[in-house]
Amino acid sequence: MGCRNETKSNVEMKTDTSDLLVEFLFLDEDVCQPCSGTARALEEAVQITSAPLAVMGLNLQIKKIHVINKKMAIAHKLLTSPTIRINAKDIDPARTEGECGTCGDLAGGETTVNCRNWDWRGEVYQNAPVGKIVEAIMEAAVKATKTGIECCDSAITQDNYIVPENLEAFFVARKNIEKSCC
Repeated sequence: MGCRNETKSNVEMKTDTSDLLVEFLFLDEDVCQPCSGTARALEEAVQITSAPLAVMGLNLQIKKIHVINKKMAIAHKLLTSPTIRINAKDIDPARTEGECGTCGDLAGGETTVNCRNWDWRGEVYQNAPVGKIVEAIMEAAVKATKTGIECCDSAITQDNYIVPENLEAFFVARKNIEKSCC
């Protein structure tokens, strides 16, 4: 009898689930190559990680945010596009950028626009590699099950956010296009 009670108390399983919030912030998912490629990579990473996360008692909550103007960039503290954050923390804190011709075209062709390049395992990629996203999701999941929800670099606060010049130029150019075409 004593053994059954001990066994029952030692074999408690976690039945509640927690969410990891994955935010995908982007300027344009239709034309911008880095944004559309990263969106596809994110979808694949979510499919790959869903089974292990379920076993860990975690769910992914995916939030796609199309940043269409400076006001939204400020509200979401966007530093570069595209961006993937897990629980408000950027999965690639290096935030390197390279010229994006497709976003330059979206901004009227006269403004140079830089989109994010992704650093992973010593290489630089125009689109977020699926492996990088999978690693970030699983790292956040492991941390969440041990110490509470946490991942990646420190979160950007309202006090330390300034719209980067690159995004400022993009939004000004887009606004000028809208004024001139209608």
